[in-house]
Amino acid sequence: MNKKVIFVVAIIVVAVISCVLVLNNQQGGTKVAKERTVVINYNPDNYASAVFQIAKENNLFEKYLPENVKVEWTTLTSASDIRDAMVAGDIDIGTPGIMAYMTAIDNDMPLTLMSFYGYATVKAYTNQENINSLADFKSGDQISISGLASNPQAAYLAALKEERIRC
Repeated sequence: MNKKVIFVVAIIVVAVISCVLVLNNQQGGTKVAKERTVVINYNPDNYASAVFQIAKENNLFEKYLPENVKVEWTTLTSASDIRDAMVAGDIDIGTPGIMAYMTAIDNDMPLTLMSFYGYATVKAYTNQENINSLADFKSGDQISISGLASNPQAAYLAALKEERIRC
């Protein structure tokens, strides 16, 4: 694997580990190092978990965490399941997706976004020559997206708001 990719992943892993250790100390960590398990969720079939997949394959968490901290990996795949498990305290670190996070914030769930390193490529296609931008849509025109509560939906809603188009 490319050494630059592993280096970037290692930097991200170290940042995540630092945040976990700071949170652990704020929650009453003692000077005597007691054993602790950090549960990390990754989805082997999802690009959003790519950093965790690389970190897992290269044992980067185990390499940079203190000896008294063990790593347990889980593989929940549904964003809402990951979010709910994080809120319940069953998962310490995960990638539930930005829409699941936004839903958590909307519902006052205690979830903290540390980093969102992904993005969604959003393209619009039309079969009408008169539509070249969102501003060309008229009342009654429709937009179809690939999934509700998804990154494309969030991107479209943000673009509509930016263009001051009511939906």
